[in-house]
Amino acid sequence: LSLYAVKVFQNPLTFTFYDELQHWRTASDVLSSGRLFSPNPLLPVSPRFPGLETATSAVVGLTGLSIFQAGVLVIGAGRLVLTVALFLFFERLSGSTRVGGIAALVYMANPNFLFFDAQYGYESLALAYAALALYAVHRRGDADPSVSAGWTAIAAATIAAVVVTHH
Repeated sequence: LSLYAVKVFQNPLTFTFYDELQHWRTASDVLSSGRLFSPNPLLPVSPRFPGLETATSAVVGLTGLSIFQAGVLVIGAGRLVLTVALFLFFERLSGSTRVGGIAALVYMANPNFLFFDAQYGYESLALAYAALALYAVHRRGDADPSVSAGWTAIAAATIAAVVVTHH
C-alpha cells in the first residue's frame, strides 16, 4: 500500500493519467444515467467491461465520495487483494511462507507495479480478481469436500469479475 501511496501522492486531488480520465468518464456516465453501457467516445471498449466503474459507482453511492476518492479506495483495495492473494497462492503452492513473500516481492519489483498497475484502470482491478481466482482454484484442489464448494463459488465469482472488468 505504501507503493500505491507513491502514485496517489503524485496527484492527490484528481486522476491525471490518460486511462484514468477515460475510465472516470465511464464512471461518471454510470452515475449520471443510472445505467451501464452508455457510449464513451474516449474509450469505446470501457462501457462494455464496467466492473471497475460499477464498483466505483457503488462506493460513491454508499459513501457520497467523489469518483476520484472512490476510485482511489477501489484500486487501493484491489492492490491489497492482489498482493495478499499472490502471497497466499505462492505460499500454498510452495509450502513456504518465505517463498510466498519472495514471489510477491518479485512481482512488486515489476516496473509497471508502481504506476501502470496502480492507475484507475480496469487492468488494476482485474489483476486483483485474477490473482484471487488463481488462489481460490488452487485452494479448491486441495480442500476437503466439505469446503470445496465454497472455494468453487469464490473461484467462479472472481473469474466472472475478471470477465466483466477487463477485455
